[in-house]
Amino acid sequence: MSMSIPRKELCGATLGSRALKFVLQQMKPYAHLIEKSVLWTDSIAVVYWLCSGKKLKKFVQNRVYEVKKVKNLSYRYVNTSENPADLATRGVEPNDIVLNEKWWHAPPFLKNLENSWPKNLNSEDLKIDDVDVLKEEKEIKHIAYQATMLAIQSEKAEPTFDVAKFSSWVKLKRSTAYALKFIRKIMKKEPETILLKLNKTLKSKSYLSGDELGVAEMFLLKQEQAQFKPH
Repeated sequence: MSMSIPRKELCGATLGSRALKFVLQQMKPYAHLIEKSVLWTDSIAVVYWLCSGKKLKKFVQNRVYEVKKVKNLSYRYVNTSENPADLATRGVEPNDIVLNEKWWHAPPFLKNLENSWPKNLNSEDLKIDDVDVLKEEKEIKHIAYQATMLAIQSEKAEPTFDVAKFSSWVKLKRSTAYALKFIRKIMKKEPETILLKLNKTLKSKSYLSGDELGVAEMFLLKQEQAQFKPH
């Protein structure tokens, strides 16, 4: 089962706290000069977990505990548009990175006094349900269940995906790819349809490959064509 985006973001925050801990250890002779450290994240879910007093799931709790072990560390929210790390995940061209001030020198507001930094999230901003924070995790569990039922029903029939439950084409395609990945793992008999055979030949990786997304797109297009046949 794939890890949800909020949990991946929490793993990123945990990795950041480890990197900070390493830097602080290397600067031990000058540790008295460091008053506090700040961990920035553009994930509201991560800030929510770090500030939450509720009992969290074990996976989340262990990583929150590790982040909080770093002494004199505060957690602040930064908007995605101000997060230089986000540039690397959005396919920025190398020529653009070379000239990008934010990438090389961080957001301009960090050069100012702390009281002029962007407003941090407060308790009112973080009054969100665990259901909302973990929505993606529940969606993935539902997809896995649906995929299991589809695979059990028939190795001959191609699965059907409920497109009405998704708000965007990208989410639908990725969710379909994850479902097909799951079907590929549990399917024992040799599939008979062309697309299921093609799906079975794909190599499973920890991430969604371009081939997996391509097969998912073909499934969805064929499903719609079958549902809305020309008169």
